[in-house]
Amino acid sequence: MKKTIAFLTAFLFSLNIFSDNPVIVIPGDDVPPPGENTNPRSLNSVSATIDCNIITVYYDLLTASQITVSDSSGQTVFYQSYNESYSVQANLTNLPAGSYTLYIYAYGIWWHGTFAIE
Repeated sequence: MKKTIAFLTAFLFSLNIFSDNPVIVIPGDDVPPPGENTNPRSLNSVSATIDCNIITVYYDLLTASQITVSDSSGQTVFYQSYNESYSVQANLTNLPAGSYTLYIYAYGIWWHGTFAIE
């Protein structure tokens, strides 16, 4: 039941009104970046948008976080840790066109989603 509530909360919150380009992120306990462990689930929400190759991640509560981006071959192409905040940004303007996976560590768990740079 908690998994369903967490997924629905994340999905609904990811339909963010701040951008026309949402990146749908969901909590996942089986898809952390390589070499990372996961922790128990949380009911807090994370959403993300991409605009002009800048990803903005929104949190419903003040939290410290990490963002990792991997390319289609699984190589980490971006990593950054952030202090407690309600939102953070990752500047991906130096990345070439392609498909990417976004990993967000917040509230003690990893969240993930995919996006494309055209």
